[in-house]
Amino acid sequence: MNKNYWTLIAPVIFLTLIYYLGVGIDNYFNLPKIPLNLNLIAYPLIIIGIGIMFSVFYLFIEFGEGTPIPTQFTSKFATKKLVTNGVFKYSRNPFAIGMFMTFIGIGLYIQSYSLTLFPIVTSPVVHLFMMYIEEPDMERRFGKEYLEYKKRVPRWII
Repeated sequence: MNKNYWTLIAPVIFLTLIYYLGVGIDNYFNLPKIPLNLNLIAYPLIIIGIGIMFSVFYLFIEFGEGTPIPTQFTSKFATKKLVTNGVFKYSRNPFAIGMFMTFIGIGLYIQSYSLTLFPIVTSPVVHLFMMYIEEPDMERRFGKEYLEYKKRVPRWII
C-alpha cells in the first residue's frame, strides 16, 4: 500500500504562509503587539494544535488509506475508508480545530493581533465549507456509515 506521508508537508507550508501573512499584515498596518506575555497559554495551544493535526494525518493515512487533502482539490489522495477513531471520536473536523489552536497559539506567542484573530475571522468560512461542501461529499462517498457517524459525533467539539 502506498503511504502518502509526503503530504505531511502541506500543513507545514500552510502554517508558514499564514504566519508570514499575519506578520506582513501587522507590519503593513503598523499594528501594535499584544501587550501581554501569554506564552503560558500559547505553548499548550501550539503543542496540542500541532499534535491534533499530525494525529489527523496519521489516522487518515493509516486507517483511511488516504490523506486529509479534500477531494474538492484532488480525489487522488482522498481517503478510501471513513475514519472514526482517535480524535475523530470527539469531532468530525479535528484538523480545523488543531489548525485554529495552532494559529491562536502562534499569534499569542509572537503577540500578533492579526494572527491571533485569523481563526476567528475565517471560522465562518470554514464552517460553511464543512456544511455545504465537505459533508455532502462525505455523505456521497460513505453513505449510511457517515450519516450514522454524523449523528454520534459533533461537527466541532461543542
